[in-house]
Amino acid sequence: MDVSSLHVRDIADAVRLAAIILGADEGSFALDMPTMHSLWLESLKVPSLQHQLAEAQRSASLRFVPGRVARRLGRVVGRRG
Repeated sequence: MDVSSLHVRDIADAVRLAAIILGADEGSFALDMPTMHSLWLESLKVPSLQHQLAEAQRSASLRFVPGRVARRLGRVVGRRG
């Protein structure tokens, strides 16, 4: 739809137009968009979260090593016996 004649160039203009058409106050539309500052703060957490995930994966995989060794040893001994 070509709305250039209605001076709609971006989302903010589209919201203003919708408010006019619906007879609503422009402030009554909640876009729920995060601010750039909040996105930046979240991006700072990524390396820390990646480190925590790697540590959790490492410790979880090491937790089962004795059981794996025992099962493998049992299979090897079982084959020879």
